[in-house]
Amino acid sequence: IARYMDQRGVYSQEKAFKGKKGFAPFLMSCNAIFPRYILEKINYFDDSLNSSEDTDLSWRITSRGYSLKIIPTALVYHMHKNDLGSFFRKFFWRGYSLYYFFKKYKIKLHLIIYTEIQRLACDWKENLSLGKFFIRKKVDIAFPLLDMIKNIALILGFFWGFIFLLIKS
Repeated sequence: IARYMDQRGVYSQEKAFKGKKGFAPFLMSCNAIFPRYILEKINYFDDSLNSSEDTDLSWRITSRGYSLKIIPTALVYHMHKNDLGSFFRKFFWRGYSLYYFFKKYKIKLHLIIYTEIQRLACDWKENLSLGKFFIRKKVDIAFPLLDMIKNIALILGFFWGFIFLLIKS
């Protein structure tokens, strides 16, 4: 799982900073530092979000006219829990929080579904291109299975957040 998280770039600042189609770039807070005075001005993290709070923080920073920068030479090491239960829970809660995040920013459901389908398609296109899959070095045979577990957890979490919000309303 640790190798998967590293090689799939789950915490890649470069991937996050590029942003997704239709969304502004952001920095992942597990790999970022921010000046305290800026955090004070934007009222810190939104602790009502369980996940995507770093995207929210980045978007609020840039909406105040500050810019975000990445420093590719800075290194950050992460210790990942190496069991499937923790892996599934991480992405389930990320999916769950995505619904609240998108609701906060009033992002239309069709845009969310469209971008997530694009992401899933990219994962599966990569997994199904067997020629590249076996030629690439250091790619673990379990990666397609972990992609599937991650995607199922995200989808289930997202719909659980949607259903929970409906019940709460």
